[in-house]
Amino acid sequence: GTELEKIVREGKRVGQLPDSEHLRWMTDKHPAQPDIPKASGDWFIQNSVLTDEIKTSEEISDKVNHLLTHKKAMDNTRTALRKESNERILNKAVSDLKATGKLGVTIEPDTPTSTISPSQASTDITLPSGAGVTSMKAPMYEIPFDSLPPLPDHPQQSRMPTQKEKDWMFAKMEEHDATTQRIYDEAFERWKAVKKLESRRAGNIVAEDLTEEERAELTARKLEATREMEEKQASEEDPLEKLEREMFPERFKEEEEEAERAKNFKEKQEKARVNLKPLPNTMTLNLKKTIQMRGPIPVAEFMKEALLNPEYGYYTTKKTVFGRDGDFITSPEVSQMFGECIAAWAVDTFHKLGSPRSFHLIEIGGGKGTLIARVLKAAGAFPDFINAVKVGMVEVSPAMAESQRETILKECGKSIEKKVVWADDIEGLGLHDDLDPVICYSNELFDVFAVSKFQYTERGWCEWLVEVDDDPEHPEHFKFVLSSGETAGSIAYIPHELRKMARESRLLGKTIELQMQGYLYLERVLEQISRSKGTCLVIDYGVDDYVEDSLRGIRNHEFVHPLSNPGEVDLSGFVSFKMLRQTVQRSEKLAPKIHVSSVMNQGEFLKRTGIEARTLLHLSKALNVRDAAKIAREFTTLTSLFSES
Repeated sequence: GTELEKIVREGKRVGQLPDSEHLRWMTDKHPAQPDIPKASGDWFIQNSVLTDEIKTSEEISDKVNHLLTHKKAMDNTRTALRKESNERILNKAVSDLKATGKLGVTIEPDTPTSTISPSQASTDITLPSGAGVTSMKAPMYEIPFDSLPPLPDHPQQSRMPTQKEKDWMFAKMEEHDATTQRIYDEAFERWKAVKKLESRRAGNIVAEDLTEEERAELTARKLEATREMEEKQASEEDPLEKLEREMFPERFKEEEEEAERAKNFKEKQEKARVNLKPLPNTMTLNLKKTIQMRGPIPVAEFMKEALLNPEYGYYTTKKTVFGRDGDFITSPEVSQMFGECIAAWAVDTFHKLGSPRSFHLIEIGGGKGTLIARVLKAAGAFPDFINAVKVGMVEVSPAMAESQRETILKECGKSIEKKVVWADDIEGLGLHDDLDPVICYSNELFDVFAVSKFQYTERGWCEWLVEVDDDPEHPEHFKFVLSSGETAGSIAYIPHELRKMARESRLLGKTIELQMQGYLYLERVLEQISRSKGTCLVIDYGVDDYVEDSLRGIRNHEFVHPLSNPGEVDLSGFVSFKMLRQTVQRSEKLAPKIHVSSVMNQGEFLKRTGIEARTLLHLSKALNVRDAAKIAREFTTLTSLFSES
């Protein structure tokens, strides 16, 4: 419409005539907007800059419409300022004419024959109405008028502007035009970017198709862009206010000093209180929302959600967890001798069971599949074992199950891989369909079951909960808080023996960790085994007593805060073998059928299964000193650095 015509007509002053794409941009759903009577420099700067919140070209069109409307208002303001200056020039000319009888400017009538020269003028000269006089010209100014204005009362208003003042005013106008052109170009580039995004969406490429890393990167870039925009807007000053400050610096001196003091105080506060929190991931946002709706949640619930959430859990979505490329290394990754010792134990148990024609070999939580692959490969020296084995893998993570399949296929071949079945629970393996014996084992499984933490206080056994932490000085988004009294968990889980001991000894401040889900899971596994016959081996970090305070987070082979970056950090705690044993002994179903052996150190177990002889065998095959030193280090690590099994 008229705004577009004005842009085209004034194209040279703006800097360029619009090309076809600019014209399409300016006419793309550009609704008419009401005129704004007064232009505000502050509004003009802040609202004509497009932010990342704009998603469609319609919104950009609205912003552009505001830009054009306020540009028109600013042009009107500029014209009014020029007219006011020209009126001062005219008043000065009339004053000179009455005082000296000489007129230093030329009055241009409608026709060439109506020129009035200085010699024709007198002190009593008047300009009659309707005489065809339309304008009066002075250097660098064009002064439109309809009639003579009254003489000013203030003498400063009749002063002619100096050449320096004229140059300064036009420099300010050119600076404003450059700002308008820059904002115009930024709006046009943003419009093209949004059009490109709409084109992608038309091709069924939407934000939901982005990966978790891409979404996190996009969120971080948006936050950074928003901060940059806020800093930019804060640094830009209203042009009219800037003009007043330059013309009347004394008036704003006190205000500037106060602003400087406030700025220094704010900088000191920011230095003393630095926001250390990283950008929250999706799991963090979900947990925050849950806590804000329900209040603080138990540690066990937080841990279970962080590790096993179907969409964002650590074990359900992260494929690289074990090994040097993951977050931690387990015994199977340390040395193949660990798998060979487990194979020796399994073959020995198979023979003790009478070498059955068929049996189940089950691993629960097999990680990448390194351990089961090395067990089957080492047991290949016993054909009766390999021919009778039916391998079952219990794995809740689809990513881990796929990794296990690939490892078994690579290490053992297709014939062994066909013998393996996967299930997400022990009941899914169908052990009740036959009476075949079961040889079951797990390595570092029970330490990842959710930990419930309790502390004995004057109010009884209170439970540790997880609350949102908004303190910018803390890098974690969550914190531990203690319940105001006993909870349903403490009432149900604290053993009677421990309650009695706490009351008699007044163990104020004593902490205990319980893995109730782990104890119940072991009971279910043993129920499946007890239907026929077999054995179960549990290898884990732990102690043969109550566990007090062991919850920890592991990331990139280092210990981190257990509440940091949920979904990206492995959480684990020491296993109480005392509670595992009591679970079996107190079960009416299991106690008559299951015998629980004593707890021993992993080094002792490996020595009983022949790790020393295997170390010597591998040393004899070492090609050089470096390989021999590596084998010796592996032996030392497996037999001395791990806890109990």
